[in-house]
Amino acid sequence: MKLAGIKWLTFMIAVLLISLVQTCRSLAQEEGPTGKAEEKKEEQKPFVLPPVTVTAPPEKGYTESTVTVGSKIPTEIREIPQSVSVVTRQRIEDQNFTTVADAMKQTTGMTVQRFDGTGHLNQIFARGYQIDSVQLDGVTANSRFVQAGPGFDMAIYDRIEVLRGPAGLFQGAGEPGGVINLVRKRPERRFSVSGAFSGGSRDNYRGNADITGPLLKSGRLRGRLVTGYQNQRSFVDVLKTKDPFVYGTVDLDLTDSTTFSLGGAFQAIDSLLDQGLPAFANGRLLDVSRSTLIGADWNRQDIDRKDGFSELEHRFCNGGHVKLSARYLGRSVINKNARANGAVNPNTGQVTIQTVLFKPELEDITLDIHANNPIEFGGQTHNLLLGADYRSHQQEASLGLGPNHTMNVFAPDHGLPEPNIAITNKTRDKTEQYGAYSQACVKPLNWATVVLGGRVSWWDAQSKNLLTRRVTSEANVQHEFTPYGGLVVDLTKWLSVYSSYAEIFQPQTQLDTSSKILPPRIGAQYEAGVKAEFFDKKLNAHIAAFRIQDKNRALRIPDCVGSLCFEAAAKVQSWGVEAEISGRLLPGWDIFTGYAFTTTKFLKAAVTQQGQTFSTFTPEHIFNLWTRYEFQHGLLNGFSLGGGVKASAASSIKSGRRASRKTATW
Repeated sequence: MKLAGIKWLTFMIAVLLISLVQTCRSLAQEEGPTGKAEEKKEEQKPFVLPPVTVTAPPEKGYTESTVTVGSKIPTEIREIPQSVSVVTRQRIEDQNFTTVADAMKQTTGMTVQRFDGTGHLNQIFARGYQIDSVQLDGVTANSRFVQAGPGFDMAIYDRIEVLRGPAGLFQGAGEPGGVINLVRKRPERRFSVSGAFSGGSRDNYRGNADITGPLLKSGRLRGRLVTGYQNQRSFVDVLKTKDPFVYGTVDLDLTDSTTFSLGGAFQAIDSLLDQGLPAFANGRLLDVSRSTLIGADWNRQDIDRKDGFSELEHRFCNGGHVKLSARYLGRSVINKNARANGAVNPNTGQVTIQTVLFKPELEDITLDIHANNPIEFGGQTHNLLLGADYRSHQQEASLGLGPNHTMNVFAPDHGLPEPNIAITNKTRDKTEQYGAYSQACVKPLNWATVVLGGRVSWWDAQSKNLLTRRVTSEANVQHEFTPYGGLVVDLTKWLSVYSSYAEIFQPQTQLDTSSKILPPRIGAQYEAGVKAEFFDKKLNAHIAAFRIQDKNRALRIPDCVGSLCFEAAAKVQSWGVEAEISGRLLPGWDIFTGYAFTTTKFLKAAVTQQGQTFSTFTPEHIFNLWTRYEFQHGLLNGFSLGGGVKASAASSIKSGRRASRKTATW
């Protein structure tokens, strides 16, 4: 089935490419100065040079008019029938975002859960679900490369695009909350050098440099180099981290219509691992100084991250293109630490300290090919896109447990002896996915756009104990179809309404009473909203309402004993409202503000979960505001002032009662 699907898609792409070539030939015959069509003319018309358009460089600001998330080609935000947010380069610099997690904390509807003191271990959530996949220039990769172990420093990215809701059309398997697309900086045709340096309390120093320009006088070969280093300590005892990184890329114009890109990045993080404070058995938190570390001074968290990529793109004369992308991501981690393992004794203040060695190594390989063709019909321009992709994700994890100790949480001793820990467990998890996708954007009228899409996916996973060489679990999904549909109606030149239906699937490994693997979960979303553009697309606004139903979730059969005790019957619902305004209000005055209301609950589940909150970590209300004003005249010309606020009200379930927590950050 895999080969049949790939052969079918290859044939479809070939047909699309042939149609593109034929279109270009027709245009050349009709408009070109030479060719058979010209030979029939008795008099050759004078050759007229095409018009030259001179445009000013784009203004820096807090919004983008076009994005590539939700589509493989640059598309206006108003033409995408789902909620989209953009963290621009200007916001990255103004708000000093150095990691993806930093940026997501200040993005509409996004929540970040942190698991360590230096901020290297995070989980990012949207609409109640963890973001389990990201895109790098539109190529999908596992989210562990930017969450459980940070992504590359934000200095190498031009912007971040966020699409909320299921992204199964181009992603395949995953959670229905959304997807993050990291758009890298590309080489420029003009030479430029920029850099930044900052210093702060607790030896927090950071510097980076960015150099780009032509490598040949003709400009056909261009390069870019971004490098930096950050060193910082913390208010937490002995906590520290070092973070050097380097990124380089080149673009080569093979012809006027064909460009080859090649590049890579490397980042090496050396930090001390801190996984927080323990609590008492009844849930009461410790009343200790915020500088308290329950661990050893030899705790370590070393992360090496590698990224290699290449792209080959050919642009056709009618605006279509074909693009082949390949990406490799690798990450190796050494976590060796002493950490609290249990509740604190209220009488003695002692807690058990466990020593652990954990060494995961991850590898992610992605191949993607797609082609699009604008089609003129009925006085309107339509677009057809076809593509196929392959993803392989593998993690080998080694685990060892060392001797236990005890520590007084009110007088911690960080000088614990460092043990030699032997590896006692070693596993390998590997997932492969093949997919074929298509998307058609049809304009039956000049004020309406219909977006239709579909994807067929094949998914295989295997877990293996590398010490015993035994396969511990296997699962697969065959030819899973993922539909997509949307409608955008332009009410005016600046205002549109939209509605959409999107799906995504997530494989499961539980077995039913017949020893068969449960069918995949299906995340289905209905969304409707309004989008608007103001001031020549310098200011964007949108408001949306959504409902996600997560069906076929594994549900344990009551009174069943063993592993063959599940059925695909549980259901979860997430629904809410989001609103956002981003861009330039007045010359020099930029703003980004967003509000999200989200509620989640189990519609069908075990008795103890029925009707309860599904995502207890997701706040019901989140409000973000950041604004900046750059002086335009006088002595302060070029200087800017900025500031903002984030407020959230979170709900959780505790002891059967609903508890509310409100926080605000300036």
